[in-house]
Amino acid sequence: MCGQGANALSVSSMEAVNGGEGADAITVAGSIATRLSGNDGNDIVVSGSGSDQIGGGSGADQLTGGAGVDPFIDGGVTEASTMAGGAITDFSATTDLSIFTGMLTGAFSFLGVAGLTATGSSQARLDATPKILLIDTGGDGNADIKITLTGADITGLDTNACLWR
Repeated sequence: MCGQGANALSVSSMEAVNGGEGADAITVAGSIATRLSGNDGNDIVVSGSGSDQIGGGSGADQLTGGAGVDPFIDGGVTEASTMAGGAITDFSATTDLSIFTGMLTGAFSFLGVAGLTATGSSQARLDATPKILLIDTGGDGNADIKITLTGADITGLDTNACLWR
């Protein structure tokens, strides 16, 4: 666990690592599945080659999953990558998963490149050219969360790449 303020931490073969209040840089090496959370601040979180569970917490975080099958967790609008924008640097639509907890309104729809509309249900759309995932959590047709998928393989990105619970 990182202390208060901006911290840099590099560890190997850890089961769980949690950042603190500042802009933390957390790097985990090894193949053990690790639960990583940047917590508050604009964090940089890099996981190892295991199937790691990665969350940025609040702030405009940069998340990198590594070689494993990695679920990226956003736990509520106040902890998600808000319109300030976070980034996932290596998301693969065929192996990784974006999990959104505590944000579902109605039934979730992935719209592809179509625009968000006021449906009353949670929805997401992809702005494919800059690879930005825009998420409307309340179904009002306005994006609440923006996640840039830099270096991502978005081929086949669909409803199956996002899990709402």
